[in-house]
Amino acid sequence: MGKGTSASAVHPLRVLLKGGVLFVVLAFTFPVWGGALTRLSTYNWIVGGRLRLPYGGGNPDAVYSSSMTDLGVMLRSHVAARGKPAGEYRVIILGDSTVWGFSVPLENSLPFLLDAAGLTACDGRAVRVYNLGYPNASVTKDLLILDEAMQYQPDLVLWFVTLAAMTPDRRFDHPIITGNLGELLAIQSALALDLGIPEPADAGGKDTFFDRRVALNEFVRFELYGLMWNATGIDRELPDLAAVQRPALPGYVIYAGFLPPSLADDALSFDVIGAGVRLAGGTPVLLVNEPIYVQPDGPNTDIRYNASYPRWVYDEYRAQFAARAEREGWTYLDLWDALPPAEFTPDADLHPTPEGEALLAEILAPYILQIACGGGR
Repeated sequence: MGKGTSASAVHPLRVLLKGGVLFVVLAFTFPVWGGALTRLSTYNWIVGGRLRLPYGGGNPDAVYSSSMTDLGVMLRSHVAARGKPAGEYRVIILGDSTVWGFSVPLENSLPFLLDAAGLTACDGRAVRVYNLGYPNASVTKDLLILDEAMQYQPDLVLWFVTLAAMTPDRRFDHPIITGNLGELLAIQSALALDLGIPEPADAGGKDTFFDRRVALNEFVRFELYGLMWNATGIDRELPDLAAVQRPALPGYVIYAGFLPPSLADDALSFDVIGAGVRLAGGTPVLLVNEPIYVQPDGPNTDIRYNASYPRWVYDEYRAQFAARAEREGWTYLDLWDALPPAEFTPDADLHPTPEGEALLAEILAPYILQIACGGGR
């Protein structure tokens, strides 16, 4: 204790009472000005900006992060919200857990490696790459993140896509989607589309005091997590891959309710991809069919590429994607078999090893520079 300070000056009960009063004041005034409160952020101000979107997983207290649905809060915590320097060529990467870096340390994730590569556009601007991936796979979820991220002035959108992100069961089944149906309806209206969006549960104007209290608690907890995250850099518990066995390939070929031999033209969410390209406006979008693990041998490899994808449906998806991209004029890169089987972790058919991430970064860098220098497909 410093000079002039005594233990008797601290009254724990008084501190608790003041804290309780503060919480009550916040809890009861949040319904009035809570929206303004959540537009404030300690990130990029008191603490640094996060290098990827917050994802709590199964143990938020251990990773100093939260899984939430408020896209404004999520994006304002990200380093991309700091503001764009004049000499920066800004790339944002959308996608699922592969992009986010679920199975590798942050410094081995694809966006981190691309950002650290020191790429320079032909006009001298430094290429900076921002990780806006988020588990789990859904192009509709990506569309919502893109809509929120456009205010941060990207020069290129790199959008990682896989078959699982485009099936009907993933079209609206994600917490970020169900928590932002109003925003999705606004996108649909602005683009004059019909995406078949379900009516929000609170369409009748229901916005309870309890709901707002929950939102306040989530916001305050996430801001407090920022202090520990800033001190430790921890935002993820890595899986123990040594204990994971890759599953045997099943003998069936049905996928997401689809049966061979072919998919209908409107079976997959290509309309959502198109909405994202339109939403980006004049900003180039590079669509990437992300690499998958291909089982090299063993039972059922004649009918399946891996435990996730039967051959027939994945081949149909790739053929439809290529045809749609050609017809719509999308910039599309099919990297489905770009990585050898040894460079995938055993916990998923889409997660590269650190070495696989590095190889993927080497493959993608020239395409980024080609677009940054004004090149086409």
